[in-house]
Amino acid sequence: MARRQLAGRKVIRKHEHEFDWGSFSIRYRVYGGRIRACTIMTSCDDLIPTLVLQERLSDVVALGSTMAHVVNETIADSLIRDELVAWLKNEITL
Repeated sequence: MARRQLAGRKVIRKHEHEFDWGSFSIRYRVYGGRIRACTIMTSCDDLIPTLVLQERLSDVVALGSTMAHVVNETIADSLIRDELVAWLKNEITL
């Protein structure tokens, strides 16, 4: 598909992973190379501020490294933060 056609497409992506500390799922819509809607579900709501993450991830460039940067700044628990950052950098791309 031509680059111009891809830029205008809305693509919904979902990534899930089971970590030792619990599960993490992110579902987001990519439109024009940016995240336009993001939903996060986790089994560790007490350790991961899902609403804050969803808000901060909205409208960022949809690359794993950028998403990982937001996660790194938002999650206090270093074990969870480090595992999520590594996973996002390896798993998620446009």
